Amino acid sequence: MHYLHISDLHMGLVDPTKPGGWNAPTPRYTQNLKLLTGQWGHHFVALQRLAEFHSRLVNSGKKVQLIMTGDATSFGKVVEFDIAAAFLAGTLNGFGLGIKTWLDLAIPGNHDHWPGSGRIVGRSTNGLTKYFPKQKFPYFTQLRAISPRGVTGLPLGFHAAIGHGIRPTTSLCG
Repeated sequence: MHYLHISDLHMGLVDPTKPGGWNAPTPRYTQNLKLLTGQWGHHFVALQRLAEFHSRLVNSGKKVQLIMTGDATSFGKVVEFDIAAAFLAGTLNGFGLGIKTWLDLAIPGNHDHWPGSGRIVGRSTNGLTKYFPKQKFPYFTQLRAISPRGVTGLPLGFHAAIGHGIRPTTSLCG
């Protein structure tokens, strides 16, 4: 079993009918920096590379389980949750990862708790409870890797990592 750990997709509003419409709005100061193209999680290039990477894993015959550790959305808007869910499930205009069970090992991040705008203070939108109805803070705080040497705790926060024998724990932070 291989685990694909992703986070910080920061899906924003996309409109595939317009040129560049797959790219969610980015901060104005970064729009002309070619070096950052594809580095933002909500940029089409990054999503395309992630989908291609996942496809290569699956096509190689490996069984892959997704671990999604937060920030599926940019601002926590319901429509952003819907777009992220469609991408992860592979139903976003035929584009995405095609993982219908993506919520099995997923937790929301701080952006997913935002009130639907750039402000970080306020009540979360209904998108959070729509996709994470049973989640209660602090979720799980580490993954355990089972190896011949024993059990090792890995803090959450590494991005796009592949591992063998990693499973979530329900340890709570203090």
